[in-house]
Parts: sequence; C-alpha cells; structure tokens
Amino acid sequence: MIEFPQTCERCGVQGVLSTGERQWHGSYAQGEHMGFWEHFRCPTCGYSYDADGAPLYDALRLAIIAKEGEWVLEIAGTPSISLLKALREIRQLSLPELQALRARLPGVITRGTQTEIRYEAELLKNFGATDSLAIRHIGN
Repeated sequence: MIEFPQTCERCGVQGVLSTGERQWHGSYAQGEHMGFWEHFRCPTCGYSYDADGAPLYDALRLAIIAKEGEWVLEIAGTPSISLLKALREIRQLSLPELQALRARLPGVITRGTQTEIRYEAELLKNFGATDSLAIRHIGN
C-alpha cells in the first residue's frame, strides 16, 4: 500500500489517499486482470470514496517499485513452444516481436512490481507454459 497526501474535495482539509495494486481473480478468458485500488476518507468531514479495477498507472507503479523494489520474471533454458505461444497471446505480440523476445532468452522477460510479476507468471502457467519460471527481487 502506498499513501499520498490528498485534499478533500468537500471541505479542503488534507487527508491521506491510500492506494495499491491487486489482481482480480478468475480465468484469463473471463477477464482476469491487474489493476489498482484507492481509498480516501477525510479526517474532518468524513467524506470518503473507494475505487478499484482501473489499470495500474505509471506514477503509482513507480511509487510501488520505489517502496518495494523491482522484481523480474526469468526463463531458464530454451523456451518451449507452449511458452512462446503463451507469451504471444498474453502480450498480443506480432511474430517479429515474438522473435525478438525469443532471441533474448534465456533471461529476463518482465520487470515490474511483485504483483505484476506474479500475475504474469500465473498467466503463463495457466496457458500451459511449464518452463522454468523464476521470480526474483532485484532491489530498489
């Protein structure tokens, strides 16, 4: 969770906006996705709001990485056909983009927040990619 100062739109007093990222569960075909949530409650007038499900925005992503560090998803060894198919489907890659990614493997395929990395690893496994996937924290 990350907290930002936020001015209450009702009374103008400064409060705290709490926000973070999460994965909404369900199958990929049913719209499983990553997004962020946020909550604000004014300490003076009690005005509050909650929101969740919107795509993770860059400023929040960078704040999470600054607080929790960056994570990577790595592939060990030669990628299988099932992994390449899964990557193409999940990331909606063209054939040239997939070939460029394949040329960099084995190695890191994704950098991001811990939740993003765990989400992509889960998607790949759900698509039948049984390659050696490694999640690693590389620090702040």
